[in-house]
Amino acid sequence: MKRRMLAIALALCLACSLALSGCALIGGGGGGQQQPQMEASIDKVFIVGSYSGELLVINLTLKNNADYNLSPYAAQMSATATLDGKPLAMGYLPDSNPHALPSSANIAPGAEGPGQLAFELPAKEGIVELLINSDTLSYTDVIEILNETIDLATVEAEVSESDYEVAVKDVTVTDDGEGGDLIVMTISFTNNSSEATSFGSAVNLELFQNDMSLKRGYLPWRHPLDDDDLSSNSYVDIREGASIDVQVVYELYDTTSPVEIKAVDSWSFDKAVILDKKIDVSGS
Repeated sequence: MKRRMLAIALALCLACSLALSGCALIGGGGGGQQQPQMEASIDKVFIVGSYSGELLVINLTLKNNADYNLSPYAAQMSATATLDGKPLAMGYLPDSNPHALPSSANIAPGAEGPGQLAFELPAKEGIVELLINSDTLSYTDVIEILNETIDLATVEAEVSESDYEVAVKDVTVTDDGEGGDLIVMTISFTNNSSEATSFGSAVNLELFQNDMSLKRGYLPWRHPLDDDDLSSNSYVDIREGASIDVQVVYELYDTTSPVEIKAVDSWSFDKAVILDKKIDVSGS
């Protein structure tokens, strides 16, 4: 009787042991199921301009541990960054920016591929703390996969080069016939791009006097400086390598303070400055 009871007890112990082992294997409480869905390392950090301001861009290498394709922007969902302790807003690099990764460049399961983060950057100095987390394969936990400190003093800016040239050929100050003063400029525009374009489409002019922007002006009818051909040239398309003269007119606040003129490439991703100079109107 005692031997029978002992045999039953041993059998029960063995069954419990097997059951517990089976639960551990099925449940995946450790091992591979606690592996992060992705891993990340930094390849390059740079600053780039955009229409919304400066962006801090971080190029990554992502390893896909999951069983589905991973987007190159997957890390954006779980990444945070602070500049000197203040949170940075997530930024966006449009496809038109040559530094943007194509959104279709997915990373296959088990493979590595490029990833990218972008944050809006209010200043170019200070310390950025970057943190990226990832869900585990079992979705039971969140694991820190990258924690890096970035000194903005060591980060370089990527800038574009304009395909256009702008030069001020002639400046004249005159009156508008109603007691106001005008600045009349003849500007040379050269197109070095491969596509035909016009001065008005490719260039945005910004004029300031005494830190105030100047408004577009108009010459009175039959004014000796009025040139219909030069005025209409603003929207005449020219091909690669060609140049054209255009006439622009702005209202002045006075005839003694210098005028600051800036020509900006309208098509560049970072508002590339083509021309930036001061014009002395006192002797014009």
